[in-house]
Amino acid sequence: MLRRHALLAAMLLVACTNAVRIPAMRARTLRPRLSLVTMKLDEAGVARPRVAIEYCTRCNWLLRSSWVSQELLTTFNGTVAEVALQPNHIEGGVFNVRLDMGDGEGEQMIFSRAAEGRFPESAELKRLVRDVLAPEKPLGHSEDRYGADENRPASARSAVSRLLALFSREKAETNEKAR
Repeated sequence: MLRRHALLAAMLLVACTNAVRIPAMRARTLRPRLSLVTMKLDEAGVARPRVAIEYCTRCNWLLRSSWVSQELLTTFNGTVAEVALQPNHIEGGVFNVRLDMGDGEGEQMIFSRAAEGRFPESAELKRLVRDVLAPEKPLGHSEDRYGADENRPASARSAVSRLLALFSREKAETNEKAR
């Protein structure tokens, strides 16, 4: 058993530099991922680019912040070196997303719940991070299919408001026909 683990560990180490077939993984071929952004380590050994999600523990926003981190790690796989969850036990209602590119300019606020008065939509947050981190990266289905409009994030709230506008227009037309 120990020999098998050592063999797998050695093969995975080789897989980081070359494409290799691992017998235990039959049909899978491991290839190194190309990174869109060069990952760096600072003096303290912290990997960059780094996304920090600060959340209020008294509001029980751990699940929301971990979901956001999972979304960002999945979308920016190979581009983001680290996503950190930072619990805030002091301030109430805090939900901030910051990005540190490691270029010496420090952290940049990407989204603040206090400033916006709401939580970010997943697609909106991905677009905001992408615009700073890798502007050329397409987001696929997460992008608004009608084009990226800065004033109108593609969200469930905007979809509901469009539906309500359609229904109210139909109701007004029906009332007009009845007269």
